[in-house]
Amino acid sequence: MTVEDSETSIHTAVGRCLANWSQVEFACHLLFVGLNGRKFRANDPLLASFEANRSFDAKRKTLNTFIESDDNLTPLFKERVKPLIGKLGRAAMQRSEVAHFSVRIHHDQQTPAGRAMLHPFGTFTGSFFEREPAALSVAQLNERADNFAALADRVFRFVTYIKNKNGLLERHDTPVENPDYLLDHPATASAPPVVTFGTMLKD
Repeated sequence: MTVEDSETSIHTAVGRCLANWSQVEFACHLLFVGLNGRKFRANDPLLASFEANRSFDAKRKTLNTFIESDDNLTPLFKERVKPLIGKLGRAAMQRSEVAHFSVRIHHDQQTPAGRAMLHPFGTFTGSFFEREPAALSVAQLNERADNFAALADRVFRFVTYIKNKNGLLERHDTPVENPDYLLDHPATASAPPVVTFGTMLKD
C-alpha cells in the first residue's frame, strides 16, 4: 500500500465513524420525542428546542434528567438506560477525537515507506507539541466506527421499546409482543430488527 492509499484509507475510516455517529445522534432525538409521548415530526416545537442546543453532551444530560424525573417509566427501562447514557458520553469523546485531527506519516521497520495515522487533537497547540491522545490506525478507526454502529442500534432499540409502550408506532414500525426484550444487552435473537434513519427514508 502506498502512502497515498494509506491516507485515503484513513479518510474513508473517518467517514464511516462520522456517518455511524450521525445515527447515534438521530436515535437520541427519536428517543427524546418518544419519551415525551410524541411521534417524529418536522415542525415539532419540542424537538426544535432539543435540536437548538448544538452540544451533544447537553442533549445527553437533557435526556438523562428527563428519564430520572419521569415516574411513568418502568423500573426496568430506568435500570437498563442508565449505563447507556454513560456510554453515550464516553463515545462522544471518541467521536470528538475523530472529528478534529491531523494525518501524519509514520515510518517503521514494517512500513519503511511510511503509513498514515490519525492524530486527534483538542487544540492546534496541543497537536503540534504532541500533547494529545495517541495516534489511531485505520484498523482502530474501523473498530471505532463499528462500535458507533452498535451503539446506534442499542439506542434505536430503546426508541422502539418506548414506541411500543406509548402507542407511537408508525407504518415503518413492527409491533413487538414483548418490548422488554428490546432492552436486552447484548441484543438477543428475540429482539427484532429496529428502524434506522435509512429505513425511515425508504418507507
